[in-house]
Amino acid sequence: MGTIDASTASPLAHLETMVATHPDDVAARLKLITLLLDAGRSIEAMVHAETIMSAHPDNPDGYRAAGACAEVAHDRRANAFNRVADALANYHEEAVPDVWSGFVPPAGETHSTPPPLPDAQTPATAPDAPPAADVPHALPDDLDAPPTPTVLVIDPETIERPRLSFKSIIGVDAVKQRISDVVLKPLAEHPDRQIGGVLMFGPPGCGKSFFARTLAGELNAGFLPIEMGSSLEWPGDPRENIHRLFNAARAAAPCVLFLNDIERVGVRATGDDAPDRRLVTRLAAELANTAANRGITTVAGSTEPWHIDVSLLTSGAIDRTLLVAPPDARAREAILRFQFRTVTLAGLDVGWIVERTVHFSGNDLTQLCERAQELAANDALGATPAVGPGHMTRALREIRPSAPKWFSASVEHAMAANRGGMYDDTLAYIDDHRLT
Repeated sequence: MGTIDASTASPLAHLETMVATHPDDVAARLKLITLLLDAGRSIEAMVHAETIMSAHPDNPDGYRAAGACAEVAHDRRANAFNRVADALANYHEEAVPDVWSGFVPPAGETHSTPPPLPDAQTPATAPDAPPAADVPHALPDDLDAPPTPTVLVIDPETIERPRLSFKSIIGVDAVKQRISDVVLKPLAEHPDRQIGGVLMFGPPGCGKSFFARTLAGELNAGFLPIEMGSSLEWPGDPRENIHRLFNAARAAAPCVLFLNDIERVGVRATGDDAPDRRLVTRLAAELANTAANRGITTVAGSTEPWHIDVSLLTSGAIDRTLLVAPPDARAREAILRFQFRTVTLAGLDVGWIVERTVHFSGNDLTQLCERAQELAANDALGATPAVGPGHMTRALREIRPSAPKWFSASVEHAMAANRGGMYDDTLAYIDDHRLT
C-alpha cells in the first residue's frame, strides 16, 4: 500500500467523506479513484470502480476507471474493461438521445437533436442566477460546496423542440392510437378550444416521458419536462414556483408541459407522505386556468396513479387517462436490435429473446442487453466480446420483468376505484395476459 503525502491527504479525505455520504455521486467517486491510484491504493480504487459499474452499467467511465485500476495492478482484465468502455462510448455517440429505449426512425428518416436538458430534468435557474438545486452534491474542482440558490427561474434554453413523430415508433400501436384519440384528434377538431390535461400511467420504464416528448414533436410544440417529486426542494416559494412553471410554458406556447411523478407533488422526500395542500391547490388552479393555458398541452406521468390527489383529476384539469403498457413484440424486437446494433452476436436469435421477454419494459430490455454484454466481456478476457445464447440465458435468469409486479399492485386499486373507466385498459391487459 502506498504512502499518502501531504499534498493529497486533504482532498482524498474530503472525497472519501463525500462518497460515503453521497454514494450516487459518480463524479466524486471517479475523482476519488484517481487520487487512490496516485496514492498506490489500486485495490481500493477497483472497489469504487466496481461500484460504479454495478450501479451504472451503461456508464463507460466506470469501465474506463476499472481498466486503469487493472493496468496498475497488472490484472489481465484491463483490456476487457477498456473494450467495454470503448463500445459503450461509441454506443452513446451513435444513439439518438431523444429516442426512448431503442425506438428508432425508419430507414432514411432523420431528426435533429435539441439542446440537452440539465441533469434530472428539473427546473433550472437562469444563466445569471445561482446554480439549480437539482444537483446539490456536484463536486467543483476546488472541492467547495456550491452556493444555495434563492430563486427559481426557468431558463428558456431548457425547453426542447423535439423533431420526433409517431412514425419514429415501431409497434405499441395501442398507445399511439390512444394518444391520437384523447389528444391529437380533439385538438384538430376544436383548435379554438382549450382541452384539459392527460394522464399517462403504467409500469416504470415503459416510455411515458418518451411518448410525451413525441407528442410535442407531433404538435410541433416545445417540450418542458418537470420532475414533480422535487417540487418542495426547488428554491423559492413552492406555490410561486408552480406559477412560474406554467408561465414558462405559456411563454413558449405551443408547448407540452410534462409533469412527471405527479402523485409526488407537495410530498417531501423524507418519507412524509402527507402532501402540502397549498401546493396541490395551486397546481389544480393553474391546470384549470383554461384561458391562460391556451396553447399548452399538459401531460402528467405517474407509476402510482392511485396516489394522485383527486382534486387534480377533474374536468378541465387532468380529465383524460391512458395506460402506457410494456412494449409489444414488434417494439421489443426494435429495442433489442437497437441495443445490439454495435454488438457482435454469436448464434443468438433476436426472435428467441422476443418470445421470452413478454412484460419486459423498455428499461428492462436495456438492462437485459447490458447484462448479457457484461457476461460476454467477462468471458472474452481481452478478446472481442460476442454475445451468445448462453450469455442471454444467464442474463434472463438475473433480469426479470418489472411490469407484472406493477399490474399485481394495481388490481386492488382498479377494482376499488375505477372512476370513469380509468383502469379499464389495465384490467384488460391483466385479463388478456392472465396475470391474476
